[in-house]
Formats: sequence, structure tokens, C-alpha cells
Amino acid sequence: MFSNRLPDDFTPNFLGDLVDKSGLPQIDLTESNPTKCDFKSYSYFNLKDFNFSNIFPYHPNPQGNKIARESLANYLTHQGRITQAENIFFTSGTSEAYSFIFKLLANPMDKFMVPIPSYPLLEYLLQLESNIPVFYKLDPNQGWKIDLDYFTQLLLSNDIKGLIYVSPNNPTGNYLNYDEFVELEKIFTTANKNIPIIIDEVFYEYARGVKPNYFSSKNTLIFRLGGLSKLCGLPQLKISWIILEGPRELVDQAKIRLEFIADTFLSVNIPIQIHLPKLLTVANKFQDEVSIRTNNNYQRLKKILLNLAQEKKISILDPQGGWYGIIEIHGMQPYFDVKICWELYQKHKILIHPGDFYNFFSGNFLVFSLLIQEDQFDKAISLLTSLLYELL
Repeated sequence: MFSNRLPDDFTPNFLGDLVDKSGLPQIDLTESNPTKCDFKSYSYFNLKDFNFSNIFPYHPNPQGNKIARESLANYLTHQGRITQAENIFFTSGTSEAYSFIFKLLANPMDKFMVPIPSYPLLEYLLQLESNIPVFYKLDPNQGWKIDLDYFTQLLLSNDIKGLIYVSPNNPTGNYLNYDEFVELEKIFTTANKNIPIIIDEVFYEYARGVKPNYFSSKNTLIFRLGGLSKLCGLPQLKISWIILEGPRELVDQAKIRLEFIADTFLSVNIPIQIHLPKLLTVANKFQDEVSIRTNNNYQRLKKILLNLAQEKKISILDPQGGWYGIIEIHGMQPYFDVKICWELYQKHKILIHPGDFYNFFSGNFLVFSLLIQEDQFDKAISLLTSLLYELL
């Protein structure tokens, strides 16, 4: 009766099952929803002042409100990310942006290259469009850059419709830089393949150092994705965007087809489009507060786990950006990270993700949000440290 695009098994994973049986966590180190993390800068957005009187008459535009698109283009350009308003399409979320692009580029059973480790949502989004992920590896020994030899083998042995790169990646925090992009284009040229690239930049603003230089291409069709859920920490307002770049002819052809798709759904509500320009003017207030907290928590992480790191029992990864911290546990059997997550919840009601959740393909990793309040973070990491000493 039901579509085979859906999973066969809806059984919760072991963490979901544990929470169902044992109750809600006391400290949730998987928390990625900033609206639950007590950020004071939300007051700058003045959401209570949203005015709905100016939404009549309704003038739908498949790409989105022109003033809102111009405001976004100006905001991004001011950051050094040169953007043309005419090449922006609004969607109701980044997931919908992906679905539009998959509809644009692919037929059922077509393949897209997807990074691992990365966020598991990408696999589900492809599955719901009847498309197939082909997983390429990010090399932990090279700062999570693409394993180009493995990538090339996959490209040559599969008919690929598009490449997905999350920049910075969730959770490893690596950005796609210009040198790596040039290597990808060389591989495409050698393979005689013209592969569009989807660059998911939802965490772009949250660099731990200098952001990589903006780049564009005269040869490759690029779809850059962003959204208010991370840029302003407002996932409930449901507006994201696709920005098209690349050869003029390809961009124009893609725009005609994207307009048809977007016009079919018209999913982005008008009030948020009208208020987007005001929200962008104070977005930096939220970004600064998040950056301060995530950086502070990262420094706390290094301090609390210092002895374990010096004893070479763990490594603390140094992500370039994003909201996450990662530690690697050395010298243990596969799935030891799952055991740690289980024990930590059973003993202390602290929820944390094992690397398996993000498709780490080897080793034992623990992944946790840096968003939560500092005192709660300190307590959780201290208890985690005690457990690691007990079990290592």
C-alpha cells in the first residue's frame, strides 16, 4: 500500500529507545535547536512586532519577494559572498531546497554523491525523491578534506547527477575551500563529466577562525543553500534559499525549471519574506552570542579533557566552524562510542551522539552540541570524563 521511498523499519535507534524507556535527559548534549538554549539576543528580533496588515493583496512570486531577495543579496555581498538577487529562490526550509534541486536534476534512481561523515538527513532526503546516495569519504588525516582517490573511483564507476558538500560540514566543521574546489573541477574535466555541486552553507557564519575566501566558477553549476534557522537561529520562521551560480547559460536554464517547481508549491509564507530585511539587520547579534558560547564551550572541553588527551587516550578535534565538538577515542573495539553513550545515559541521564549516527566510517567518536549553557556543558563533560577514565 505504501511507497517504497519510505523506510521499511521505523523502530527507534538505541538512543531513542533508551530515552523512551528511561525518561527525558537531564542534560542533552545533542541539542541543536538554539531556541531551547536561552540565548538573550533573540530580543533584538522583536518578533512580537510582526505586522500582518501589509500582506494584502497577495502577489505570489515563485522566486520570492523581490525586496526580500535584494536584502539577502546585499547582506551576503557585504560579507564578501557576491550574490545577485535575480539568482535567489526562497524555499520553506533547506530540506525543501534540496528536494527542489533533486527534482530539477534527477529522475528516479539517479545518484548523488554525499559526504561521510555528515548529517544523516541527506540520505533520507534523497530516498524520499527516489534517488540514491553514493557516499564519498572525508579524510580525518587531512582535516576532513575529500579523499580524492576514492572520490575519483566512485565518480568513474557511477552515473552521478550531482555532488553534495556541506560547508562547514556537520559535524566535522570543515569548509570547502577554493583549492579543494579546483581539484574537484579537474577531476570532472578528466572524467569528461559536468557535475553540478550543491554547497550547503547553513553554518557558514559560525567559523572558529577566518572564513575561507568566497569563490565562484565559470564552468560548474553551483547551488548554494542557506537559511534563517541557523543564520538567525529561527527555525520556526521557515525560510531558506537557493542561490544559483555558474555559466550563464546553465544558470538561465536551471532558473526556468526551478521557477516551474517553485511555482507549483509556493510554500514560503509572505509575512516572513516581508520581515526578512529587518531580521537580517540584527542577525549578527545572534551570531556573535552563539560564537562566544560555542567557542567558550570548546575551550572548556579542551581544558576538562586535557589529561586524557595528553595520555593519548583521546583526541579533541579542531573544527573550522559549526556548532559541534568531537572527540575521538583511541585503542578500543568498534562501537565503543555506542557503549559510552549508553553508559552515560544510564548513569547520569546525559544524552550524546556516537559517531555512528553521522556515518563515521571507522574509529570511535563522540559528537556533542556546543550550544547549551556553559554550566550545564561543564557538568556534562566532567561526568563524561569520569566515565572515560573508568572505562578506558
